[in-house]
Amino acid sequence: MKRERLSVEIVKQEIIKRHGNLSSVAKALGWSRSQVRRFVFAHKKLVEVMEEARDDMSDNVQSEFYRTCLDASAQGHVTAMIFYLKTRCGWTETQNVKIDDGSAVSVHLYIPDNQRDNKGDDK
Repeated sequence: MKRERLSVEIVKQEIIKRHGNLSSVAKALGWSRSQVRRFVFAHKKLVEVMEEARDDMSDNVQSEFYRTCLDASAQGHVTAMIFYLKTRCGWTETQNVKIDDGSAVSVHLYIPDNQRDNKGDDK
Protein backbone atom coordinates (compact mmCIF):
# COMPACT_ATOMS: atom_id res chain seq x y z
CA MET A 1 0.00 0.00 0.00
CA LYS A 2 1.43 3.33 -1.06
CA ARG A 3 1.15 6.03 1.55
CA GLU A 4 -0.18 9.46 0.73
CA ARG A 5 2.33 12.25 0.23
CA LEU A 6 2.40 14.69 3.12
CA SER A 7 0.83 18.07 2.43
CA VAL A 8 0.22 21.00 4.73
CA GLU A 9 -3.57 20.70 4.37
CA ILE A 10 -3.72 16.95 5.01
CA VAL A 11 -1.42 17.18 8.04
CA LYS A 12 -3.34 20.21 9.33
CA GLN A 13 -6.65 18.31 9.19
CA GLU A 14 -5.15 15.32 11.03
CA ILE A 15 -3.55 17.52 13.70
CA ILE A 16 -6.91 19.12 14.42
CA LYS A 17 -8.73 15.78 14.34
CA ARG A 18 -6.19 14.18 16.69
CA HIS A 19 -5.82 17.13 19.11
CA GLY A 20 -2.16 17.79 18.30
CA ASN A 21 -0.96 14.24 19.00
CA LEU A 22 1.78 13.73 16.38
CA SER A 23 2.11 9.99 17.03
CA SER A 24 -1.56 9.57 16.22
CA VAL A 25 -1.25 11.81 13.15
CA ALA A 26 1.71 9.79 11.88
CA LYS A 27 -0.09 6.48 12.39
CA ALA A 28 -3.20 7.75 10.58
CA LEU A 29 -1.12 8.92 7.63
CA GLY A 30 1.18 5.89 7.49
CA TRP A 31 4.35 7.83 8.22
CA SER A 32 6.77 7.63 11.13
CA ARG A 33 6.38 10.08 13.98
CA SER A 34 9.81 11.56 13.34
CA GLN A 35 8.99 12.20 9.67
CA VAL A 36 5.70 13.87 10.54
CA ARG A 37 7.39 15.89 13.29
CA ARG A 38 10.07 17.13 10.87
CA PHE A 39 7.38 18.04 8.35
CA VAL A 40 5.33 19.92 10.95
CA PHE A 41 8.32 21.87 12.26
CA ALA A 42 9.31 22.80 8.72
CA HIS A 43 5.98 24.60 8.33
CA LYS A 44 5.33 27.41 10.81
CA LYS A 45 1.57 27.27 10.16
CA LEU A 46 1.46 23.59 11.18
CA VAL A 47 3.35 24.34 14.39
CA GLU A 48 0.74 26.99 15.20
CA VAL A 49 -2.10 24.56 14.43
CA MET A 50 -0.48 21.87 16.61
CA GLU A 51 0.03 24.24 19.55
CA GLU A 52 -3.55 25.53 19.25
CA ALA A 53 -4.94 21.97 19.13
CA ARG A 54 -2.91 21.02 22.20
CA ASP A 55 -4.04 24.15 24.06
CA ASP A 56 -7.67 23.36 23.21
CA MET A 57 -7.20 19.81 24.49
CA SER A 58 -5.63 21.07 27.73
CA ASP A 59 -8.48 23.54 28.21
CA ASN A 60 -11.07 20.81 27.65
CA VAL A 61 -9.39 18.43 30.09
CA GLN A 62 -9.02 21.17 32.68
CA SER A 63 -12.69 22.12 32.33
CA GLU A 64 -13.75 18.49 32.72
CA PHE A 65 -11.48 18.13 35.74
CA TYR A 66 -13.03 21.19 37.40
CA ARG A 67 -16.51 19.89 36.58
CA THR A 68 -15.64 16.57 38.21
CA CYS A 69 -14.31 18.35 41.30
CA LEU A 70 -17.52 20.33 41.65
CA ASP A 71 -20.04 17.58 40.81
CA ALA A 72 -20.51 15.47 43.92
CA SER A 73 -22.20 12.74 41.86
CA ALA A 74 -19.36 12.46 39.30
CA GLN A 75 -17.26 9.30 39.30
CA GLY A 76 -13.82 10.22 40.63
CA HIS A 77 -15.14 13.33 42.40
CA VAL A 78 -13.24 12.77 45.65
CA THR A 79 -10.06 11.71 43.87
CA ALA A 80 -10.17 14.83 41.68
CA MET A 81 -10.69 17.03 44.72
CA ILE A 82 -7.75 15.44 46.56
CA PHE A 83 -5.51 15.79 43.49
CA TYR A 84 -6.46 19.46 43.19
CA LEU A 85 -5.82 20.14 46.86
CA LYS A 86 -2.42 18.43 46.76
CA THR A 87 -1.21 20.05 43.55
CA ARG A 88 -2.70 23.52 43.92
CA CYS A 89 -3.26 24.09 47.63
CA GLY A 90 -0.19 22.49 49.21
CA TRP A 91 -1.93 19.63 51.00
CA THR A 92 0.36 16.87 52.27
CA GLU A 93 -0.26 13.41 53.69
CA THR A 94 0.78 11.91 57.00
CA GLN A 95 0.62 8.29 58.01
CA ASN A 96 1.00 6.48 61.33
CA VAL A 97 2.99 3.26 61.36
CA LYS A 98 2.74 0.71 64.20
CA ILE A 99 5.99 -0.78 65.45
CA ASP A 100 6.22 -4.30 66.94
CA ASP A 101 6.36 -3.00 70.50
CA GLY A 102 2.92 -1.41 70.07
CA SER A 103 4.09 2.19 70.04
CA ALA A 104 3.05 4.46 67.19
CA VAL A 105 5.54 6.39 65.13
CA SER A 106 4.43 9.21 62.87
CA VAL A 107 5.84 9.24 59.37
CA HIS A 108 5.28 12.49 57.55
CA LEU A 109 5.37 12.73 53.79
CA TYR A 110 6.38 16.23 52.78
CA ILE A 111 5.97 17.36 49.22
CA PRO A 112 7.83 20.64 48.81
CA ASP A 113 6.37 23.45 46.75
CA ASN A 114 8.14 23.32 43.40
CA GLN A 115 8.14 27.11 43.18
CA ARG A 116 5.79 27.20 40.19
CA ASP A 117 5.12 30.64 38.86
CA ASN A 118 1.46 29.56 38.44
CA LYS A 119 1.36 30.37 34.75
CA GLY A 120 -1.86 29.21 33.23
CA ASP A 121 -3.94 29.53 36.40
CA ASP A 122 -6.46 31.70 34.62
CA LYS A 123 -7.08 29.20 31.81
